[in-house]
Amino acid sequence: MKTSLSQRSSLLINVLKCICCIGVVMLHTLFKDINVGTENLSNDGYGWNTFVDVSSIVYRTMVPLFFLISGYLMFLNYQDYSFSWFKNKFRTRIDTLLIPYLFGTFVVFLFFHIASYALTGLMASGSTHSYNILTMFWHPLPNKVLWFLRDLMVVIILSPLVVKIMEWSKWLTLLLIFCLWFTDVWRFQIPGFSSISFLFFYIGVYLACRKIDFIELTCNLKGKSLVVLFYAVIVISAFIFQSEYLTKLSIFGGIPAIIIITNYTFTPPRLQFFNSAFWMPASFFIYIYHVMTEVVLKKILFVIIQPQNALLNYVIYFVTVCATIAILSFIYWLLKRYIPIVAKLLTGR
Repeated sequence: MKTSLSQRSSLLINVLKCICCIGVVMLHTLFKDINVGTENLSNDGYGWNTFVDVSSIVYRTMVPLFFLISGYLMFLNYQDYSFSWFKNKFRTRIDTLLIPYLFGTFVVFLFFHIASYALTGLMASGSTHSYNILTMFWHPLPNKVLWFLRDLMVVIILSPLVVKIMEWSKWLTLLLIFCLWFTDVWRFQIPGFSSISFLFFYIGVYLACRKIDFIELTCNLKGKSLVVLFYAVIVISAFIFQSEYLTKLSIFGGIPAIIIITNYTFTPPRLQFFNSAFWMPASFFIYIYHVMTEVVLKKILFVIIQPQNALLNYVIYFVTVCATIAILSFIYWLLKRYIPIVAKLLTGR
């Protein structure tokens, strides 16, 4: 029996992937202070630090939701494990994950090396000199977003083994991973083996294997406004009490809240627009390459505006987010129009 996804659920999943990409951009653009050359610049006031802290809690839901969707889509029509089934899935992920990961790592690494010399007045000294080209593909610095693709590839490679264990143990494997993640027992720093990737990817796998349309299930919940309200209460509580445990709980409140708000906000024309052949790969392109763009834009704006109060921090923040998305969308459009093979290599689509 195949998992039957409604058309709206399928469209919403694609829109949610775009939202996750934009949410990560907004997360990484947040700042309390910023290094411009050798200077450390910062301003407080007008609720800026509160805005940064609360927004950080909200945006932390984006990557777990992305892992969940990835696991769900990979095992959407899973029947039983076979080598040919896994080979086909893995071959597809080479195009959509591995190749963009390798290109993204190298391009951003090269950019920051050049920028550290060409833009010495903006970039912090020694910001990239210590990164070894031989190890950068497993430790993708300074592009801090590529850990997601790296960890996603790891959980995919291990998925045949883990799924077989889950078939035997049912939900107990997920419960064990959740406990290890929530209690911080799983704290070993081995690149590629983050607890958050294992937990949310295999939650998605579990839902797919159980033939559960989690989008439709969430959208049909009674008391949807209470779910969103409950999420808001958890976020505010996590901020007030500075609790890592409440912050982690907010992820589980944030995932259904984001689905509900997206379902309510996106009318059919908007769903079709963000499911176009352009926006799906463009959002992925924005996700991979936004760090180098927003870092430079933010520092340029700081130098130009020279904010004397925190009110201008909001201006710098939102202008940087909008400009980053606009610039990268335009670059992807140019690539797709004039050098489509490069656009495909960079995004896998």
